[in-house]
Amino acid sequence: MTKTIKEIILPQKFSSNGVRLDTLTEHKVLMMLFTGAGFGLKNFIYATDVGRLKAEFASEPGKLSLEDAKKMGLNGRDSDILEAIKFLDLIILHELPPQETYPLKVSDTEQLNYNSEGQLVSRTTIEPTGEFSEIVYDPGDPEIILKKYIKKADGTLYYVEYNPLDPTKVQAEATTSPDGVKIKRVYSYDAKGKIKSYYESGPNYYKTTLVDEFGRIVFIQDVMGNMTKKTLNRYDDKAQTMTQTVEGDAKLLRQGVMTKKIVYALDGGQPTSTVISEIDTTIDGKIVQIL
Repeated sequence: MTKTIKEIILPQKFSSNGVRLDTLTEHKVLMMLFTGAGFGLKNFIYATDVGRLKAEFASEPGKLSLEDAKKMGLNGRDSDILEAIKFLDLIILHELPPQETYPLKVSDTEQLNYNSEGQLVSRTTIEPTGEFSEIVYDPGDPEIILKKYIKKADGTLYYVEYNPLDPTKVQAEATTSPDGVKIKRVYSYDAKGKIKSYYESGPNYYKTTLVDEFGRIVFIQDVMGNMTKKTLNRYDDKAQTMTQTVEGDAKLLRQGVMTKKIVYALDGGQPTSTVISEIDTTIDGKIVQIL
């Protein structure tokens, strides 16, 4: 069974020679062949793609006949098809026009982007659900990620920026939809790549969170407007309990600082929602009714 154009070409392999598909306006036979195979007008057809087509369809090595071209899928007048065959040879010799990146189609959902030196700089994915993501690499080194862009199907946008000079610092932003609220997060990692803390800020609030070596939250400080709340978690792995102390401004009650303690059960060292005991709540050190 004859392979389709897409099956032969994908995944594309970078070449410094080729053409962008939207430049083939005078070669509609070729344009229809490639757009019919799922290539967009901003996609490139590379010399390597032409080489693969010739290897698959040419009855003589490196040379397509009129009959070969028709088997490949070129449709139209014989004179137009013969012109298309000549132009395929020109694509092999044509240097890429200058631009920042050159897309290589991997599949219907994935695309790799290279610079003029043939170095991988980013990867783009567009899912049928509408979710979009792009990973930006240090040119030529896909092991080093510089940035990530993600757009969820619900419209939520995520942006993550990494610092190759200090891998323990990561900055992230999220923009929710449809209200357009922007939330910024900055993460700090230890030498083993585990999160030590993260800072989150948004409209009229910010939040700082510290975690231990097991990823458990040990401290949270929430500030919203002129209200501040601090949460301290102390873990007793031997007793399998977590004592949580919450301290916050009781300004809504027109009183001082409110403190309460709750002891939760641990399961495998991780906190659960099971309450073992609830210690009296105090305001400025005076015991009040438990909330």
